[in-house]
Amino acid sequence: ILIKNINIFFKFRRKQILSFFKLIDVLIPVVKENFNKREIMTLFKRKEIHLKLFKDGLNSIEDIVTFYGIKNLNLAFFYPEIQCLSSQYPTFMKELKQAPKYLSIIEYFTNDSIGDDPRLQSGNTDILSVSIQNDDIEKFQSILSKNNINIQNHKIRLTYSELNKYLKKRDIYLIEYAAFHCSFKIFKFLLMNEASFSTLFLKYAICGGDNEIIHLAEKAIAHSDVQQDMNEI
Repeated sequence: ILIKNINIFFKFRRKQILSFFKLIDVLIPVVKENFNKREIMTLFKRKEIHLKLFKDGLNSIEDIVTFYGIKNLNLAFFYPEIQCLSSQYPTFMKELKQAPKYLSIIEYFTNDSIGDDPRLQSGNTDILSVSIQNDDIEKFQSILSKNNINIQNHKIRLTYSELNKYLKKRDIYLIEYAAFHCSFKIFKFLLMNEASFSTLFLKYAICGGDNEIIHLAEKAIAHSDVQQDMNEI
C-alpha cells in the first residue's frame, strides 16, 4: 500500500520529490530481499524512480530498455543514458529525438547538462525553467539575452507534475514561476525590472511558501493596477 501511494503522490505532489526519494531509500533494502529487478520496476512505476534506481546502481540501462521495450518512445526520458545503445539501434535513436513529450529533456542534455539532473527535480526540464528552479541568476540572464526573451509577456507552461488542486492555470509569467519555486535572486531581478504578473501572482507566491517573496509580492501588488483574484487565494 505504501509503495502504491508513493506512485500516486509522486505524480500529484512533485514538489516533495526529494522526500519521496528518501523514503524509497529506506524501503529499497527490504524490497531487494523479496523482489527481482523487473518486479521492483513494476512496483515503482514512475520513470523518475527508475532513473533514480539506475543512478543508485540498482538497475542497468539494459534493464530499463527491457522493461519498456526497445520501440517504446518513453525511453526518450532516459535520453543521455541510452546513448550507449545508439550504434545498436541507430534508426530508433533518430525516432527518439522526435518524441514530442520529451523534447525539452533531449534539448537540455544536448546543449547543457551541467548541474542537478532536472528529471529528478520538481518541475519543467527546459533550460529556462531549470535556471529558475535552481535560482541560477547568471544562467537565467544569459538565456534571456541569447533568446531575446521579453519578461513582460513570456510565460512558462507548468507541467502536470507542478500542477495541483490549487494551481489550475498552466501558463504563468516568469516572476510567478520564480515565486512558485522560491527562487529569490531571480524573483528579485524580475521584480526590479518590473516584470509582468497576473491576478494570481500572490497565489503562486503563497504556494511557493517563501515568506520574503510573499511579502515582496504583496508590496508589488499594492503598487500595481493588477487586482488579485481573492476567490482563488
